[in-house]
Amino acid sequence: SLMQFKEGKVMIYTGGSWAALSAAVTTSNGRTVNPNGEVTKGKITRKMEEGMMIDKDGQMMDKDGKLMDNTGWE
Repeated sequence: SLMQFKEGKVMIYTGGSWAALSAAVTTSNGRTVNPNGEVTKGKITRKMEEGMMIDKDGQMMDKDGKLMDNTGWE
């Protein structure tokens, strides 16, 4: 499942359509994605930016779908 931060909230793509994330999701690499766009791992919390995406494995992509450098996110 892919999540994207859009208009101040996290949207999740499941079953062929987008819906607002209703509860926090933990990715396979241990990041927790909150409905308000905050991503937490360990003691670090950062806020997603408009258009930013994260997949179920915790891999982050920018609004253009390019893989991001995750430095500073964990």
